[in-house]
Amino acid sequence: MLSGTFRGKQEVIDKLLKPLRARLAAGPVVFTIDRLIAEGDYVAMQARGRATSRSGRPYNNTYCIVARIADGKVKEMTDYADTELVTSALGA
Repeated sequence: MLSGTFRGKQEVIDKLLKPLRARLAAGPVVFTIDRLIAEGDYVAMQARGRATSRSGRPYNNTYCIVARIADGKVKEMTDYADTELVTSALGA
């Protein structure tokens, strides 16, 4: 569904962001950032996200996103979230 490995900007858009957007009622997930930690090329973000699915169910998840940034661009990113909530709120 919305889990997996995506390589390159276009694949992230086509295989992750577009399917996610199609399952949300209106607008993107709105993040509240709780913590940012940076060391060297890595940045970690702890955040809470709020949205509503097309079925009307709340999609309020928590995230830890770790990114490696080089030359001003995101080179790698790992997104940790409650995948069971993704499935139950947004469907398979």
